[in-house]
Amino acid sequence: MHSTLFTKTGLDAREIEKEVMAGCANAGDFLRIVMEAMARQQGVERWADCTPDHLLAIPRIKETIPNALIVHIIRDGRDVALSLEKQGWIRPLPWDQGKELQAAALYWEWIVNTGRAHGRALGADYKEVRYEDLVDDPNATLAGLGEFIGQKLDYSEIERVGIGSVSQPNLLRD
Repeated sequence: MHSTLFTKTGLDAREIEKEVMAGCANAGDFLRIVMEAMARQQGVERWADCTPDHLLAIPRIKETIPNALIVHIIRDGRDVALSLEKQGWIRPLPWDQGKELQAAALYWEWIVNTGRAHGRALGADYKEVRYEDLVDDPNATLAGLGEFIGQKLDYSEIERVGIGSVSQPNLLRD
């Protein structure tokens, strides 16, 4: 509760502690409690997490948050590999030094394929969205995504009220 990330939520630690102690049986419950509190504080009905590595935990996420809907946004692997390599997020094994770009590409392929495999097992609770479609035609892409989650997604409204990376994108700067 004294972490930088929790402090940034602006939540009352005592209130969250009460909720956690009363209704938390696992990590999914903890995430749901904190995220729902943040959503209430922001006056919104839904919350989302956008951590790519969570693709590896889809079965556990669904086990602990049964009503979770999974939106898998897939970006062109070439762009992802270049970005991962440039940011140094992928550290190749010692025998792959000098092949950082190839290591990043293999990582992208592995995580996307793993996410897709887990997603197929969810049936109607899983949807894939191409990142490039979202950028090229946000209104149409968001309309389809809105149908999936059961909520209207208005691009101009999202831009107007966006917080975090929506209002300040995490873009690479040259």
